[in-house]
Amino acid sequence: FNGNLSLKNNGGFASSRMVIANKNLTGVKSIKIKFKGDGNTYKLRLNQNNRRVSYSCDFKSVKDKWDEVNISIKDFKPTWRGYTYNDYPPVDLDKINSLGLQISDKQEGLFQLEIKYIKALYQ
Repeated sequence: FNGNLSLKNNGGFASSRMVIANKNLTGVKSIKIKFKGDGNTYKLRLNQNNRRVSYSCDFKSVKDKWDEVNISIKDFKPTWRGYTYNDYPPVDLDKINSLGLQISDKQEGLFQLEIKYIKALYQ
């Protein structure tokens, strides 16, 4: 996941998303991600069928260092266009159909996040 952020046209963010083959994640307790970053903060996002809101959680990278984080499903918060909803229902894992990455720090310049794996953990 890499690119060059621009602030033109209300930019300063980029995202990527992939469809989840096994769409039923019921019972998943956390998501583990192994990555090498550039010092930026990124978001891991879970998306439900036909909903604007996605459930996201931030994780910080260290420049040129492999790291691994385990993000509890309870830590994913409902968000839309940078706004966090406090009165929205918790994530329904049975309805998740895609997973994504986002950088949204409103700063211009290059970014790079290398992903070794993203795993759903049931314990």
